[in-house]
Amino acid sequence: MHADAKEAVKYFDQMRIEHGFAELLSVEEFNDPGNGYLVNDCCVFGAEVFVIQPSTGSEETLTMVKDLDDSTYTWSIKDFSNLNEDDQYSDAFTVGGREWKLNLCLKGYKSGKDKYLSLFIWLQDCEKLVPKEKVYAKYKLRILDHSQVKTIEKTDSKWFDTKEGWGFHNLIPLKELSNGYLGKDTLTVEVEFDVISVIKVRT
Repeated sequence: MHADAKEAVKYFDQMRIEHGFAELLSVEEFNDPGNGYLVNDCCVFGAEVFVIQPSTGSEETLTMVKDLDDSTYTWSIKDFSNLNEDDQYSDAFTVGGREWKLNLCLKGYKSGKDKYLSLFIWLQDCEKLVPKEKVYAKYKLRILDHSQVKTIEKTDSKWFDTKEGWGFHNLIPLKELSNGYLGKDTLTVEVEFDVISVIKVRT
């Protein structure tokens, strides 16, 4: 009896160490002397195996999360007018199983220097990424208007694989901050994640 059933190639690895047939032959057929499977209370089993050498290339797996719990993080910076350091950092927060941090440049950065407020997001735990692993995020960065009328919002998407911030150099002109964005000398910024995905490469 041959039981190949025109099967597709089966792959063996650390997670899949065996393959076979759950219903190879009925007990009645096996015990029927006329079929010749059982002779003198003895049966011979065999397997014909063709081995295909594994590819030497890489295998990528993508995990994507769209319905994120606690996808929004809000950061309120108090005593804004008395801050001395140009670079301000939020506490670390977790979204999509990853740690993130916001970075606010009070006097702008690069093209926004001395003219705009700049806001960036960092993957805080990037040192935990394995080689060739990277994280994709689609997100919105906001500066909230305390009157809830003129909220500034910009959307971006980036791949994160190093400790480098991504965001906007020219988020809002510095001269406009006094127009409703500094209620009680407090600036409130926010990030909302739409999608987070992770690519892992196995060689």
